[in-house]
Amino acid sequence: MNPRELLQRTCASAPPSLRLHSLWTWLPVLGLFRGLVFTFLFAFSLVMLRRLGLHVRAVTFFLGWLLVPYILKPFVRPWMRKLGSSRFFLFEMELLIVLSMGGIGFSLQEPNWKMECMVFYFALALWGALHDIVASNFCMAALGPRCSRLVSKVNFYTLIVALLGGLGVLVMVGGNMEVLSRAIRSSWMHVCYIASAVCLVLLVAQLFLLPYPREAGIMAQPQMKSLFDRFVDKCAVIAKSPKAWPWIMFLLLYLLPLSLLWPMTTLFLIDPRSSGGMGLSPQEVAYVQGTLGVLSLIGGCVLSEYLLRRYPSGKMWLLLALLFTLPTGGWLWLSFVHPSGLSSIAAVVMAQGFGTGMGIAPYRLSVFPPPGSHRILSPQASRSLMGIAVMLPFTASGNMQAALGYRRFFFLVVLSCGVSLAAILILLISRHRWRRRAE
Repeated sequence: MNPRELLQRTCASAPPSLRLHSLWTWLPVLGLFRGLVFTFLFAFSLVMLRRLGLHVRAVTFFLGWLLVPYILKPFVRPWMRKLGSSRFFLFEMELLIVLSMGGIGFSLQEPNWKMECMVFYFALALWGALHDIVASNFCMAALGPRCSRLVSKVNFYTLIVALLGGLGVLVMVGGNMEVLSRAIRSSWMHVCYIASAVCLVLLVAQLFLLPYPREAGIMAQPQMKSLFDRFVDKCAVIAKSPKAWPWIMFLLLYLLPLSLLWPMTTLFLIDPRSSGGMGLSPQEVAYVQGTLGVLSLIGGCVLSEYLLRRYPSGKMWLLLALLFTLPTGGWLWLSFVHPSGLSSIAAVVMAQGFGTGMGIAPYRLSVFPPPGSHRILSPQASRSLMGIAVMLPFTASGNMQAALGYRRFFFLVVLSCGVSLAAILILLISRHRWRRRAE
């Protein structure tokens, strides 16, 4: 099925005034803006802050806490209904994001740059989370509720493209500026300005591309008591349902190896060999992880979606989970061997990217189930659990590495793969039992 047929089939409820070709302009641009903010916070900043001299423990702890606004989005979303799908508020959030990115760069030239940089980082995370909520409301009003799955897919792939730009291009530019200017802080200051300028260009493009949703306007603000009562009722229903717990355990535990590796692989590549790292330059990290790794991730995502469409069985889920966990052994091998050439490092990074792309597909189906499937948890609750599953290991990974060293840390990551496999096995066994009882 080509993209045009998919769009016509999925967005049957879209307003007639919304032309077909315009969707493929404003929707990816909006998704790319969201992806660049997330990439700047949790991928690009790993390299920048480490190059600026922050300890591994401080980098992961600080950036991990920036995930809190994204975790709390389901609790904030009802209060954002008062603003509805306002284009003005969407652009206001984007302008604040642009200013916050520029503020991070501006703070790097100050003597007390660490404290000022943290303030702008927390502001960027807050505006980014609020922008995600308003952007989702905008897409819902413009395209209708039946297009939520299409919007989530576009957001996912534009996030990967943003990784290619943020972890690949921006890090490459920062490394080259370091070589030319011999000044680390001023180099990354200019890179922050470049990232802010790119987001400003996307903001201006959206001024002309974004449609005016027919449902735009102010919605009724819910009462605090009613929200609290509904929240308590939902928690009680989930706690009493035996079907919910395997899903909750799967959402919380499946991503454990990836959450531990996410920050530490980048820091391992850029740390000097005297500290147990690979001692790569920012340009080499941008090429190996930001380019080859991201392209392998795209290939794994595309292939896994094809396999799940053709073989939607539990055995395929288990096979993808195995492919998700096996490449973690490559990082353990790198920590012991420390090869001098880039080819071995690139092979491990590409295997990890491809395995992540293959193994993340079952998790995405759990957060965004296909139409007609039985939904146990809402997508908002699933995304909050996903945020918790990523934040806790992300935040603790630096302390774990500082206490254990890279070799023992990667050995622990390999052991954590058993937790992922156990989580998906429990889910598949539970689903099989539910089906047998239903028959």
